[in-house]
Amino acid sequence: MVDKEKLKGPLAPVLTIFKDDMSLDLKSLRGNLKASLGAGMGKDSGMFLVCGAGGEFPSLSHEEREAVAEAAVKQLSGKAPVFIGVQHTNPVESIELAKHAEKIGADGVQASPPYYYRPTDADVYEHFKALDSSIDIPIMVYNTYWQGFNISSELLAKLVKLKRVVCVKWSAPSIFEYEKGFRILSDDVIFIDNAASPVVSSVLGAKGFISHEANFWPEHELRLQSLLEEGKYDEAKEMIAKLNHPFYDFRVRMGSRKGGEAHVIKAAMDIVGLSGGRPRPPTKALDECEIKELKEILAKAEVPSR
Repeated sequence: MVDKEKLKGPLAPVLTIFKDDMSLDLKSLRGNLKASLGAGMGKDSGMFLVCGAGGEFPSLSHEEREAVAEAAVKQLSGKAPVFIGVQHTNPVESIELAKHAEKIGADGVQASPPYYYRPTDADVYEHFKALDSSIDIPIMVYNTYWQGFNISSELLAKLVKLKRVVCVKWSAPSIFEYEKGFRILSDDVIFIDNAASPVVSSVLGAKGFISHEANFWPEHELRLQSLLEEGKYDEAKEMIAKLNHPFYDFRVRMGSRKGGEAHVIKAAMDIVGLSGGRPRPPTKALDECEIKELKEILAKAEVPSR
């Protein structure tokens, strides 16, 4: 069982790397993870999420998700906390993926409400209850309200009473609902910010934050965590304004133009000398003009080459 004290800092959504023929490139995936560990991820803080949205899980088969999870856990086991995304339209598939994650030694799983068919609160609770009773490793609840279902703070209060729910990757459609989750539950569960608001969430009691930037500049995000822990919020905001905000704004624009989210992070990985490569269709890779703009953003933020 993972030490809860280690569930803090940047949570890096691990990219699934593909070869030119769109088959899995597990060697490059392991190489990226090795570089992240070498940069300090997992030493004092830092976590990994495998087969999440940033890992393009909707485009992966069940067998590919298991293969990616196995490669990542083998590389990260004992070095940094690693959670496996088990979201699926089919709750039965979610449970099977979770059982596999436990079998290979993952520290926990990330789960969200089933999507496409809109569930009720009761459906969502039963889904997490079934998952909770099927495995013996921690569960991270992921609120994906933009997919059509929002876990209210009231429903979340029921979910965190389940035995294996230890953390929440939290976002909400309003600042009031976001703050309310912390206000009523921060003593009961570990919060990981998923609202691109690491400073605000740290003030409210979050222990960590989702970080795509940790894939290509982990030292920056680990330093940001240190500043948050020390309460040096002005310095933290300066760091965020220099890299995270322009990078986030660029990702949002590219997402509206091409769909998906891995294409921008993959391009950034390639720019700094790591393995990014192409996203899997239907997501499209950045074109030359877009890559040029991204290079300018990274250069202005002084992102180093690896």
